[in-house]
Amino acid sequence: MSSGSTAAQALLFERVQLGLIIPGAIVTTALLVLYAYAASRPVSRRHLDRVSFRLLVHALVAHLVFCIVFPVSTINTRPGVACKVQAFFANGSLMFSAFMFFCVGINLPLVLAAKVNGQRMEKFYIIGSSLVCLACNLTPLAAGRFGQNPGNLTCWYIDPPGPTLLKWVMTTQTMWLLFTSVGEVVSFIVILVYLVGYELETRSFRTRLRGGKDTSTATTSTIPATTSGFPTIDLAMSSEDSKFLSSGTGASTGVSSVSRAQRVRGRERAREPTRSSIRMFRGIVLRIGLYPLASCLLNISTSVMDWRTSKDPNITEEIWTITTADLAIYCSRPLIYGLLAATDPSFIRAMQALYHPSDADYEYASRIQTQATRLFPWWRWRPGNARHQTRSGRLSTVYMDYESGVTTTTDGYERELDVLPRMPSAGGSTGGSTSTDTGASNLKVDVVAALETGRSVLDTKVGAENEHDGEDAAIDDDARTRPPRVVAFAAAPVPVTVDMHVRRASQDGRQDHGDEEMVQLEADREAVGWLVSQI
Repeated sequence: MSSGSTAAQALLFERVQLGLIIPGAIVTTALLVLYAYAASRPVSRRHLDRVSFRLLVHALVAHLVFCIVFPVSTINTRPGVACKVQAFFANGSLMFSAFMFFCVGINLPLVLAAKVNGQRMEKFYIIGSSLVCLACNLTPLAAGRFGQNPGNLTCWYIDPPGPTLLKWVMTTQTMWLLFTSVGEVVSFIVILVYLVGYELETRSFRTRLRGGKDTSTATTSTIPATTSGFPTIDLAMSSEDSKFLSSGTGASTGVSSVSRAQRVRGRERAREPTRSSIRMFRGIVLRIGLYPLASCLLNISTSVMDWRTSKDPNITEEIWTITTADLAIYCSRPLIYGLLAATDPSFIRAMQALYHPSDADYEYASRIQTQATRLFPWWRWRPGNARHQTRSGRLSTVYMDYESGVTTTTDGYERELDVLPRMPSAGGSTGGSTSTDTGASNLKVDVVAALETGRSVLDTKVGAENEHDGEDAAIDDDARTRPPRVVAFAAAPVPVTVDMHVRRASQDGRQDHGDEEMVQLEADREAVGWLVSQI
């Protein structure tokens, strides 16, 4: 190639780079500023308190570093220590961002399918990604392989195109980028299989209810409480003056009565066609599918181009064209991922909370306060009913029997409020009946409802303060005569999936049991979608 051609190629090189890297830097900076502002506001902070969102922020910070260092490493290419440092940070920031998106991809299947605690894994995601990036970039830096590349005249690997350069590029960069892309695709497939499995279990369960079969048999055969991996909220079963047993434990619990109108609605709901879980979760599927798609397009294409330019020692017109395309793809990474990050559901909810805050946004101003899933209208407007503070951010369903004072939790872990004593259960044990512990990975909450003289102490903050102040914190007079209720609590963020604990009807109340179950089923499925979207 002539010197004039080389100068023209270098000018094109610079224009392509700046034309793509500058918009990417602007978008990334604007997003980080908006993220910081939303995180500083109490009404929107809870929407951003997600493991995947924090990993996304780390990736955007790495992209911002890449936007600063990469143009310098391709324009200011004078040999020396500065060129080596520029190559180190350019490659390191690129790999770290790729690993962060890889961790975002694997977090959801680990949480849902493997029941791993996402919050506990967060530090391992960051530490593991940092160690791999340091190992892949400190090794060539210590070996003196970073510097001005004679092939593309940038601060990259110092070796000319050939077997040596190919070896270094493949082992310290290309192989790992391909690994992250494949991992994201596999994670996406796992989530799809998981949602399809959940849909099949739900359809089977509804089919048995429609067919009028024994609900007890259907429950235990289609949705085993201890082995099923598919998520649902605990279903509230009921029968007139009946009590039911946990499908896996036999722990007694009180349940609410169902009116005739509710039973009729349940039968009508049973005849309706089942909505597809894929349709219900289409926003989630779209969100978790865009990142693997972008990673495959970017990482695989750049890996192939790097392999092609690294093994050919002849600098031809074709090599320059491939190098320019390779540069354009690298420079477009911050812009593409920035646009995807701008559509993140957590960020959108935070922006909506800033401009149109709801009552829940005001109520849950602190990120350690619990988000309550309210299943009954009478519970909705109780003062302080969602003011629980949790240490671990987990979920439990608490069954409350106002007449006997029995409390039942579905997580197998019993916790009480500091200001109130335990209440004796129906069986005479202290603290109420609980279902069998199915493992530390199950969802749990750090407060359990207890009852004292008909007073609901689920209102931990308001009720406790009023009691200490000598005020009457009791609920209305008919609280003692109210039927048992069930309330599901979900903390923000929800780190692990919801275990199934479907209640089995007694011999005398199976039909009512199935009716209310059908009434609650659609609401429970919606709640599952909400839980998945919070991860």
